[in-house]
Amino acid sequence: MPVVGRMGSRSPYSPRSPERGTANQPPHGDLATLDPAAILELGQRTGEFRTFPVQPIVIAVRQAIDGAVLHSSWDAGFDVPGYCEEIVTIFDLATRGKP
Repeated sequence: MPVVGRMGSRSPYSPRSPERGTANQPPHGDLATLDPAAILELGQRTGEFRTFPVQPIVIAVRQAIDGAVLHSSWDAGFDVPGYCEEIVTIFDLATRGKP
């Protein structure tokens, strides 16, 4: 399993990583099967994430993804990259451990 990092860190699944895919080439392989709860729990165990109840964050992550898909289905001008950047910031701030 790769090292899981906070958004923008060395994680191969970081939004700044080339493995994340692009609008024309979405991520593939194991990325789609990652378990958000396991990632969050690992981050908490390693101290990278603060202590919080995992289930609400997992639900919020899934809803943020589903909401973007739904919104983009009826709004051709929806700024998907901008939305994603803001969602990354939101979850980074929500889960960030002590510096």
